[in-house]
Amino acid sequence: MRNSTLSRIYAKIPTAVRRAAMLCCTCLMIAATGCSDEYDDSALRQDIEQIKDRVKKLEQQVTLLNTDYKSMKQIVNTLEGRIGIESVEPNGDGYTLRLSDGSTITINDNASAEIPVICVKADDNGVYYWAQRTGDEIEWLLDDNGEKLPVSGVTPTIGVDAEGYWTVSYGNGAAVRLTDAAGNPILAEGDSALFKSVESDDDNVYITLNDEQGTTLTIAKSSAFSLTITDAPEVAEFEYGQTLTFAIEQKSVEKIVITKPDHWRAAISDNTLTVTAPTAEHAACAELQGEVAIIFFNAASLSKVTSLKVKVVEPKEPMTPKITVPSDFSGGYVQRAVYNDKKVAEICLELVRTADGSVEQQMVVIYPMSGDKADLSKGIDTATGGSVVWNSADNTVTYTAGSATAPIETFYVLDDGSLATECDKPSEAATVEPDLLVDIRGEERQSYRQVKIATQYWLADNLRAEYFADGTPISTDWTSETGAYIYFDENPTDWKSVYGTIYSGAAVLSQSGLAPEGWTIPAADDVTALKTYIGPTVTGTKLKSTIAWVKYPGSNLSGFDALPGGYYVPSNSVDQFGNGTPDTYFWTATELYDSLTRSNSIVYFRLYDLNTRLTFDPNPSSFAATMHAKTFGHYVRCLRK
Repeated sequence: MRNSTLSRIYAKIPTAVRRAAMLCCTCLMIAATGCSDEYDDSALRQDIEQIKDRVKKLEQQVTLLNTDYKSMKQIVNTLEGRIGIESVEPNGDGYTLRLSDGSTITINDNASAEIPVICVKADDNGVYYWAQRTGDEIEWLLDDNGEKLPVSGVTPTIGVDAEGYWTVSYGNGAAVRLTDAAGNPILAEGDSALFKSVESDDDNVYITLNDEQGTTLTIAKSSAFSLTITDAPEVAEFEYGQTLTFAIEQKSVEKIVITKPDHWRAAISDNTLTVTAPTAEHAACAELQGEVAIIFFNAASLSKVTSLKVKVVEPKEPMTPKITVPSDFSGGYVQRAVYNDKKVAEICLELVRTADGSVEQQMVVIYPMSGDKADLSKGIDTATGGSVVWNSADNTVTYTAGSATAPIETFYVLDDGSLATECDKPSEAATVEPDLLVDIRGEERQSYRQVKIATQYWLADNLRAEYFADGTPISTDWTSETGAYIYFDENPTDWKSVYGTIYSGAAVLSQSGLAPEGWTIPAADDVTALKTYIGPTVTGTKLKSTIAWVKYPGSNLSGFDALPGGYYVPSNSVDQFGNGTPDTYFWTATELYDSLTRSNSIVYFRLYDLNTRLTFDPNPSSFAATMHAKTFGHYVRCLRK
């Protein structure tokens, strides 16, 4: 290895220099054998080291220049292709430019270097061509036909021959010496570079060339626009003819062009990428794997590319969804089983109470799906395997206990959607998770638990919205005729997540809508149905949470989980929040004429710490009618439509 390295070094030393070195070595050998031991050969050794150092520098110079030439071609292609720069990163010898198409450009900048023997020069038409510097003269490099060589075309490769002269080759062609105007070869020497400097600001990157004019090339940055496939797998697998969708996020994108493998279909609409695989009939002529490439442009016509790898796979044997019954319902009393992005069953921790009161207990009940809703006529009690059949017309239940001696922990969803405790087909676990209502209003996002009480679905949390459903902000001025809100003790930091939001009656009746989409504020009749189902005894206890109540704590048998958040009534001296007595009030959407106040009032229902009742009387003729003026502030529990 050492001998071959020395041979390469020797070969790159100019002939005259090699002869001088040989003569010096010969004299050194004669002196060593014929003279005294005091002969000093340090000067000769220093000359040899200088020769080695020059060869090393030439090798480095060749490597850097050839990198510069490749980079220059990339820069020109970047400018012509309207490609932007994502980032500029120092790399020790210069900079690495990361482009929007995923490629990189290496720039070795040297402000003090000479113009290289092969350089670039712009023609009058603004196109850059390769040129040759000889002394102070710069001439075009020409091909065999006498045509100039554009930088965007072939890239020269520079070298040094055995005699120490510059050579150039193009593509796979042989290396030839570079010659000056008189036809003499040009000795390889000097410290040269194609680029002087790289600078950037928020909008552009500026690359200054090492040429006579100090030309600066400006390339726009492209970080201000983007398009991302947010849920893309490493490889998206399709069965024949299958269509899959993928969410995309885009910013400042003006135009999109999509390329795809043969016989695939791809389109973007409403921030969704839809891809369809070829059918089995086209398998012989279709590309069964490849990339869906999305080329996107900003207003300045800069482009970027993102892609999704796709592949057709053989159809999988259908799997049966397997559901493990949850034991933890703290995240929500209604949970959903999801398989292949589809809800396949619903599991509820709920109060099952027959009309005669012979059965009254909290059960975990699982329901199959009928369309997008649970089939309440086919519920299964997971404790015994018994049937739970609801009558939506009168809000009652028929319960028949099963014979299981231990709770059933696993169910299977059969091909017809029904539930079974055994299955002889391959199965795969479904995801079981709380079925939360996610309410988004502008930048406000709230999540609420659900609870099923008989055939009604209620929110298990008080509403916390500070915007109406149409996105209009709700006022905090309690005198506002369009409605207002406030928090317990006027302290949202401590109480918003606990008690929710207190609303004026005007907010409840606002045409802007207070309930989330698909939900409503319950009417008086809805509360009557709730009260009837819960039963005539200790109704309030079953609706109260197990915490925070003092004299008569709750059992929360219903899952309604009401907390004593008080109510609000403005006064001239001090705002009142229930006068310190634990209780809570809920608005209905029913407005009636109140003969006592001789004005319209809104029906409410109330839970009180000093008794076990649900206080609710929507009869305006009753002395105990539960009606308040719109200036009162109560909580809101929503009911699913």
